[in-house]
Amino acid sequence: LLCILPVTIRNRIVSGAWVPISVNAGVNLYVGNNPDTATALAIRPNQDWNRLLRMPFAAGTRSAADGDQWFVRRVAAYAKSDPAGFVTNLGRKALELVNGHEMPRNMSIYAYRDRSPWLGALVWKLGGFGFPFSLLLPFAVLGLFAAARRSVETRVMTSFVVLYACSIIVFFPADRYRLPLLPVLMIFAVAGALSLVDSAHKPRTISLMAGILLVSAIVASLPLKFATDGIPFDAELD
Repeated sequence: LLCILPVTIRNRIVSGAWVPISVNAGVNLYVGNNPDTATALAIRPNQDWNRLLRMPFAAGTRSAADGDQWFVRRVAAYAKSDPAGFVTNLGRKALELVNGHEMPRNMSIYAYRDRSPWLGALVWKLGGFGFPFSLLLPFAVLGLFAAARRSVETRVMTSFVVLYACSIIVFFPADRYRLPLLPVLMIFAVAGALSLVDSAHKPRTISLMAGILLVSAIVASLPLKFATDGIPFDAELD
């Protein structure tokens, strides 16, 4: 909050409206929370996106800040009119967030694989299994269970993982939005691997850890369908 406060104050002075950072929060909230999120998430930059941005002005708003709030009101109306659909949509986004697939937004990292032998080796998919996230997540979950209450530092990192993940789910997942989670998840993954080694002589603990790893790996490798699956990102890259 302290970091963004100067921007918020500047926005208030310049526009007369309380805008915390920018006026794209409302439209992004709407993209991830509406009766047809699949279509909204597949909207590409340029004409279709600009048409979406013009919707509040076509409805009578007169400023970008008012347009931002117009989208927020649309999301609130959707949640009120279809609470079951709204909650189901949140659950689907939670599954997408922890899936091994690197979810594209404007570009797909998979489209770059042929351009780089290093990337080709380090980022790939085999069915629902997406390397490296489908491997990272199970060990990170194990580390969260093993280390979450050991110290103030681990509790702070656990809180960051949970709160930041929730902030993504409220809007919508994408690979670049998930990226800030990875350094912290890697720390927990190492902790998970170490706890597995340390418990090698405890059959009951090892069985529990194996179960956590298996369930997490299955969840991370579910063959989900994503709204952007049909978009030719190779053509967009060219």
